[in-house]
Amino acid sequence: MSLSTAMYSGLSGLNSYGEAMSVVGDNIANLNTTGFKYSSVHFEDLMSQLIPTGSGPGQVGRGSRISDVSTIWQQGSLENSSSDTDVAITGTGFLAVKDPLNESLFYTRDGHFNLDKDGNLISAQGYRVQGKAIDPTTSTPSGVDTDIVLSQNYSAPKASTSVDMVMNLNANAARGGGPL
Repeated sequence: MSLSTAMYSGLSGLNSYGEAMSVVGDNIANLNTTGFKYSSVHFEDLMSQLIPTGSGPGQVGRGSRISDVSTIWQQGSLENSSSDTDVAITGTGFLAVKDPLNESLFYTRDGHFNLDKDGNLISAQGYRVQGKAIDPTTSTPSGVDTDIVLSQNYSAPKASTSVDMVMNLNANAARGGGPL
């Protein structure tokens, strides 16, 4: 093996590991990103060569390269949320969201949603969450995907006429002057 061949092998290995570090850096940078799926790097030999040795044929690598960067789609951990509009997906699948400006459709597993001023369920990027209407007689989804709108119709306020209360009183509290 010549010096330039050895240097080429070393240089290709450094380049491969440099690219792999970029993938690892992306994984770390997005560690707390909701719905992020990490990637895994796979390496392969570059131009391997069989050479005869005293104990039979041997293989000499001529460097390495990245053969594949694959996204790992396994289920992440679910977390509690204080927002009534947040959702999570268990298993496979995606949530459909649509850009209101150009009607482009996107898919996400990030279920952090809010309501806009018109009651549309929207993603953090402002995309409208899509869903099918539920048939009231069969309780099944039907039709084409459309924007999910949550109406905020509240009943009119009305003064209370009575209150039922269940509570425990402190036995050590000072007692007022009235009868028990």
